[in-house]
Amino acid sequence: MKRLFLLINILSLFLVGCNDLLDIEDKDLVREDKNFTDQEELTANYVSILGEMQGIADDLVVLNDLRSNQLTVTEYADNSLKAIEQLKYSKSNPYCDKTKYYSIINSCNGVIYNAKRLLRDSELADEKVLLAHYADALKLRTYVYFNIAKIFGSIEHYTVPISTLEEANDDQLKTKLNFDEAITQLIADLTSVDEDLRIAMDWFDKLELPKNLNFTTFKYDYLLGDLYLWAGDYQMAADHFYKFMNSDALYVLPKDIYSGEKFASIFTGGINTSGENITWIDYVEKYEQIFEFDELFTGSAMLQPTGDIVNDYDKEAPILVINKGDEFRADASYLKLDDRYMVTKYAQRRFVFYRCSEAHLKFCEAKAMLGELDLAYILLNSGVNPDKGNVYYDEGTGNFLEPFDSSWITEFSDNHGVRGRVKLENKEYPSFDAASPEEEAELKKQVLLQWIFDEYNLELSFEGKRYETALRYAMRENDFQKYAEKLSTADKDYTSKLSAKDMWFIK
Repeated sequence: MKRLFLLINILSLFLVGCNDLLDIEDKDLVREDKNFTDQEELTANYVSILGEMQGIADDLVVLNDLRSNQLTVTEYADNSLKAIEQLKYSKSNPYCDKTKYYSIINSCNGVIYNAKRLLRDSELADEKVLLAHYADALKLRTYVYFNIAKIFGSIEHYTVPISTLEEANDDQLKTKLNFDEAITQLIADLTSVDEDLRIAMDWFDKLELPKNLNFTTFKYDYLLGDLYLWAGDYQMAADHFYKFMNSDALYVLPKDIYSGEKFASIFTGGINTSGENITWIDYVEKYEQIFEFDELFTGSAMLQPTGDIVNDYDKEAPILVINKGDEFRADASYLKLDDRYMVTKYAQRRFVFYRCSEAHLKFCEAKAMLGELDLAYILLNSGVNPDKGNVYYDEGTGNFLEPFDSSWITEFSDNHGVRGRVKLENKEYPSFDAASPEEEAELKKQVLLQWIFDEYNLELSFEGKRYETALRYAMRENDFQKYAEKLSTADKDYTSKLSAKDMWFIK
């Protein structure tokens, strides 16, 4: 019923006036044609897409973290969740439903189609507003297609809005793409735009949105870097993540903001001020915006953290403290209530699509694949200029030291690393005494990549990242059994179901 009400609410958004955007009480009908007569209607349609994005957030968490042994069902779970945990898929399971994703795709195509038309034909059009809608819709569409590919293994690539079943099934209006083809196409979608639209992709002064909606759009370099990482083009991935990380002083993972005991404020502090949350959407309770995470994680919660993820936090080594584990990230992620654990990351009714620390980890992953191990090691661990003495910035001369260089913004000297900012010890390489220099470099690379894989687990727990991260690693190494075993070490039936690439996708 919640999903039905969400659909009704989404449909009501398409033709409301600008003063009533996302007014949950309106029940206006959807237009049957594809054209919006003016810019106000286009803005209304753009905002309606953000309402639709609210409807897929819980799916991303369920499909990633319930299938990867970060979450498990409780006695209150419904059959759809139990089936997902067991890797059993059916058309009737709402978490296996593609239509919610393609509904967003179609809405984005409507905005793109009409933004181009109004830019061409309307003398009253505000070019900046229209380009911003066009750019945001293209990035939203790319992100949603990206997730369809990761979940289902392929996409049907539409670039024009459709309004009938006949159009949806018309092979002239779509291109069927397998996973690798889809990633290549999505990169092309973002990189083949003209200069005006490319500039619009990077505008930081977001358009004013209705008071009952808080959303920050996708950053161009972040999204493109992620696509290149999945494509295996590690140089381009590293370049775009670098551009993102180096674009603003907020993105340097400093010590004094959200470090250590302050880490939990990422998820409980209300409006983002630190730059940690990059792309997110809030659910405003007074406007009755449906927040599926309440049912999943609060009260008679249907999902709870597994003992494995709790143990993963407990076994980490904090600086100068014995046997306290990774307490700051653990405290931000869950709490123990009576005899069970409960996820707490969603107490503020916010879902984060991308975080700054994830960009750092993906930059480290790309650099490790390129063999630039020192840079990846530093940013994974204690950072550029931390308290514990490993300094890569000379404050006296104002110069960065190797492996950094003068291209980094000065504020990056305050970077304290993914682990350092939550007061964890550096990872230490094992001994490679018997190895040649070439063998040692390769062994260090493999160890570092596995550290990064483990760090995703701790940094991004319950945020819809675990299963897809294992899939990316498994695809790169062409070893799906290995990463199935990493997700569920004791369940042989689970690992047998994920022993080949196609078995990781919902069919």
